[in-house]
Amino acid sequence: TIRSSGTNPQRPNTMPRRRCSLARSHHYSWKDLAELRDEWKNSINARIFQNAPQDDKNKKRPIRRRISDLPALSCDIYKKQTVYGWRKETRTVMVGARDTKSPLHALRGLEDTIVRNIFSYIGDDFAEHVTLTIPACYVSCVNTKGGGKIGRYSRGRCIPYKYDRDIVDELPVTSRLSSSLTIGRSDDAEQARGAEGFVSFAVCGLVEFPKPTNLHVTMLPFIIGKKSSLPMHVQHYYDCVVEKCPYSEEEAGKIGYLTVHESFVEAGGRRDEGLRIQDPASFCTQQQQQQQQAAFSPALEHVERCDLLLGPDMYEGGTYMASSVSDAYEVWDALVDKTVPGIVDEHGGCEQLRNLIGPATRVKANQLVWMTDCTPHMEVPRQKSGYRQFCRLVVTNISHWFADRSTPNPLVCLPEDVIVVYGNNTSPDDYNS
Repeated sequence: TIRSSGTNPQRPNTMPRRRCSLARSHHYSWKDLAELRDEWKNSINARIFQNAPQDDKNKKRPIRRRISDLPALSCDIYKKQTVYGWRKETRTVMVGARDTKSPLHALRGLEDTIVRNIFSYIGDDFAEHVTLTIPACYVSCVNTKGGGKIGRYSRGRCIPYKYDRDIVDELPVTSRLSSSLTIGRSDDAEQARGAEGFVSFAVCGLVEFPKPTNLHVTMLPFIIGKKSSLPMHVQHYYDCVVEKCPYSEEEAGKIGYLTVHESFVEAGGRRDEGLRIQDPASFCTQQQQQQQQAAFSPALEHVERCDLLLGPDMYEGGTYMASSVSDAYEVWDALVDKTVPGIVDEHGGCEQLRNLIGPATRVKANQLVWMTDCTPHMEVPRQKSGYRQFCRLVVTNISHWFADRSTPNPLVCLPEDVIVVYGNNTSPDDYNS
């Protein structure tokens, strides 16, 4: 675990937690950084050791070989491969082409051309807009003489390679994905590594779910940092989940959106199907896309001792989620440039990218996970029937609020720039009136 320079007195439960200020982060004293580190040390430990069981002797080489190449565009990682994978839909086309009773039989003899075109479409048009990122547990910000530099544990954090890290000079200290439509394509080293995005998600703590009451609210607006802005029947989720999220000081007082689902789930059941990102760009203006960009800055780390952290992790925007059931969700170390036409559908679906985003990480029970609005994730069908509690907090600004599947809050109005969608119609004023 991380080391502290001193003891921190126990904080009363009624006292709000001290939070990081993004605006003042460059002006913090060492004392301020130490106090914030001690306040959020459980969150930092959860990130650093999220993949600790994988750091065994049998996996040292694969870890080193993969992480040393990250972050990188998917097209650079897969450029030597001629096949990106085999999909269920492709198999259906192949079977139909050989079925004399199927209308797909007209494609008989063209199977090779079809497969080549499908995979060429995926590789050429989408692979250059997907960034494969470094797992958050292998990232650090090293306190060098020239300022903070991103460090990368290419062999993992396991002993004896605990102190074996390399400095990635071309990366900024904050991970934030920039649109390829904005920066353009060039041979610049930073853009070749996927602009500035190098972390897509991080485990940032553990939560204790309250006793279930069959609660069901979706995208319920409330004021972040103000428990009384939640309806009474939802307030018991504030202390045990919302306050555990390491959102920044600047985000307190803004409108956030809380989702809580408590229900019995049958085996094979799930809420959403398929691979998706949190928020598609089809409804967003360029200004809204800039406002929605989530960011992560790893904790400042001693240049000679990787077990001595000098400050806290800092999160900006994004989405926090947790489930009471293990292996209910999968998250990928990848970032999707959602501004590219056709890369995601209007609901954020991006199933066609599955073979370009690498292996998934399954979220364990009660793990609190932060992710960007460009992070691929998927709900996994339940293996066994049982009761499940799920919670999600959206801190990122949204452009549209879908009334048919969301829960209104009589205590809080939506921001003026959020458009309310009723079926196929939109109205910015009906909700607040």
